[in-house]
Amino acid sequence: MPPKPLIERARRGPFDEIWTPAHALTTLLPHLDRRKTIWECAPGSGVLVKALRTAGFKVEYHNPADYFTDKPLGSVTVTNPPFSKKAQFLRRANELLIPFAFLLPITTLGSRKCQRELEGCQLIFLPKRIDFTGKLNPWFAVMWVTSRLHIRYSDDDYPQLIFPED
Repeated sequence: MPPKPLIERARRGPFDEIWTPAHALTTLLPHLDRRKTIWECAPGSGVLVKALRTAGFKVEYHNPADYFTDKPLGSVTVTNPPFSKKAQFLRRANELLIPFAFLLPITTLGSRKCQRELEGCQLIFLPKRIDFTGKLNPWFAVMWVTSRLHIRYSDDDYPQLIFPED
């Protein structure tokens, strides 16, 4: 008999509809330019849209299926893409050639399909795991995978791995 977590996962399906809490943006916000329009291409329940607007950003959004066919609605993409489509989102982001920040599981680094899309990206590791379910039991670590944001810590330092203070 399969272990209980595997049975629960099979019933639940892919982690495509787990909503992102607003505090997941904390480590990313200092690196975004408020003069640019943010495109939230997988808005889910709209929590990130609301949080970005509250922080002073102009935000455009639409259905995530449109991400693969439509022209960008902003000059920077910020989203938590559907878990099962993370490689496709990274590929599309690289095709569009606009700056992006995707909240992705750390395990993305172990996926060969994703690794091919990560060249030149900067990673922002979060100081704590994010509780996506509201059950106070976060079960995996995430990071912001960014590209073309040119995150800087000094005049000549563009680190690829970024570890914010706790």
